[in-house]
Amino acid sequence: MLLWFIVAVSVCLFIAYYYLRDTRKPPFIASEVQAYTFIDPADPSKSYPFPSLFSPAEKSLSVIVPAYNEEKRLPKMLEETIKSLEARTRRSPSFSWEIIVVDDGSRDGTVEAAYHCGGYLGTDKFRVLRLSKNSGKGAAVKSGMLSSRGELLLMADADGATYFEDYLKLERKLGTEYKEKAIIAIGSRAQLEQAERSFIRKLFMWGFHWYVNLIGGVQHIHDTQCGFKLFTREAARLVFPNQHLARWAFDVELLYVAQQYSIPIYEVAVKWSEVPGSKLHIWKAVLNMSRDLLNMRCKYWLGIWCLYNYRATENSVVKNGAYQ
Repeated sequence: MLLWFIVAVSVCLFIAYYYLRDTRKPPFIASEVQAYTFIDPADPSKSYPFPSLFSPAEKSLSVIVPAYNEEKRLPKMLEETIKSLEARTRRSPSFSWEIIVVDDGSRDGTVEAAYHCGGYLGTDKFRVLRLSKNSGKGAAVKSGMLSSRGELLLMADADGATYFEDYLKLERKLGTEYKEKAIIAIGSRAQLEQAERSFIRKLFMWGFHWYVNLIGGVQHIHDTQCGFKLFTREAARLVFPNQHLARWAFDVELLYVAQQYSIPIYEVAVKWSEVPGSKLHIWKAVLNMSRDLLNMRCKYWLGIWCLYNYRATENSVVKNGAYQ
């Protein structure tokens, strides 16, 4: 009996240490983001600092593309994206845009492939943000968002699984008076007839959706994991500085934080197809996402992770998720 008691206490202490080891330090440190620079492909000896999400918008749209070892799949996605954006510019000359490819410590030719596809556009439209080591998709997305200039900020996966033209559906959902408002529109694959996926992926989606509602604290969202999400600049300023999770379940945390701020979230059905070359290992993903969600909920519930209102002051905590 004594042995079991010691084991139980040891397990509890280990769990407590794991969940309580974080401090109440805000997850956003401005100096870290200000250190990001991009290189001028025309003159690689020159590099320039990225702007800040908290600066005034300079573009209509920023497209953030997180990429890790995407040398083969990234070019097609970029070509389709650039073609679509240039067509939009011809229709509406006032529409301006930028693409930020965030290289998440790739070990292949991802960066070279990115510059080959978009380097000719110049650094005003096309930039590559390179993370020194693989930090996770969530970290890559956050870095790109915090360095963006758009009135609207779109997260788009490097594999091109989502039809980029569906971006217009997300934009229309925001309405015409979205400036200075916090609104989010997310692509959804919940309507299975529009998503060509394997049975295993469908089963994973159904199970994960159930778990997110049970543990993740995100309500009334059918597809949290689609990598096609559109944020107004005001929404991004509230959500991304508060993001802690860097890898598996960061999408859920973003939506959780948004709901704590009472930010409207609209789901929009998009076309999606499974692209060969995925690095997702289903069962590994299930275990890691489950762990991340439990970690997230415990830390928010215990007050270890708090919501900080960076719109007012970097040290002011938003109490009860109130939108200030």
